[in-house]
Amino acid sequence: MRIELNPYSLQHSITPEEIRMVVEAPSVRYRVDSPTRLDADLVRSIGRAENEPWIEVVAEEFEGGTVQHVFHAMLMRPAVASEAYLASGGAFNEHQNIPQRAFVGPQFTHETAPSEPARKENEHE
Repeated sequence: MRIELNPYSLQHSITPEEIRMVVEAPSVRYRVDSPTRLDADLVRSIGRAENEPWIEVVAEEFEGGTVQHVFHAMLMRPAVASEAYLASGGAFNEHQNIPQRAFVGPQFTHETAPSEPARKENEHE
C-alpha cells in the first residue's frame, strides 16, 4: 500500500511515522461519508503506538485501496471514539479512554505548507 500525506495531515502534531503506523495497522477502520464529495471513497483508521494516545486518520482511497491519500490526522476526539464504537459493533470500546498529549503545532515548514490562493490585485476595492 502506498501512503501519500497531504501537508494538512500534519497540522495537529501527528508525525508522518505515526500516520503510517495507524494506516498500515489500524485497531479499527471503517468508511465515512464526505460532506462535500459524494464520489469520495473515504476511510477512517484509528490506532496507536504502545502507551500513546489514540490517533484518528482520514484518507481517500484510490486504485482499489492500494493508495491512501491522507488529508486528516489528529488525536482521537470523543465524538470519533463513539462513532468507531458504533461502526465496529462495539468491538472498539475506547470511547471512555481518550488520553491527550501536549500540542506542539503543525509538523510542516513554510516550504512544505499548502500554498494560499493568490490574492487578486485590487481585491479590497
